Amino acid sequence: MLHRAYRILATGDHDYRGHRAEAMKQVKKAADLLGYDLGGDDQYHEKQFLSDDKMREARDLLNHVLGAAEVKGQEKISKHIDAAISEIDAALATK
Repeated sequence: MLHRAYRILATGDHDYRGHRAEAMKQVKKAADLLGYDLGGDDQYHEKQFLSDDKMREARDLLNHVLGAAEVKGQEKISKHIDAAISEIDAALATK
């Protein structure tokens, strides 16, 4: 789910005043702590309304990650995922 959320964020529109990119950084930090590789091609970018839908989808995925067994009780990982969710919420509020 972390990888999917990261890919969704990576293909989003850039018009979120840095919050989308910061959410990506936080997801990457959480993935690094778990030993996950998030590598891939981020060349494609979507139109704004589609990007907003994808941002919401990424937020939902990250909320599920918070409940996952490998994250429960690991404050360092949860902190980054929570920060990513906050950045997504801020990004969606920048209209």
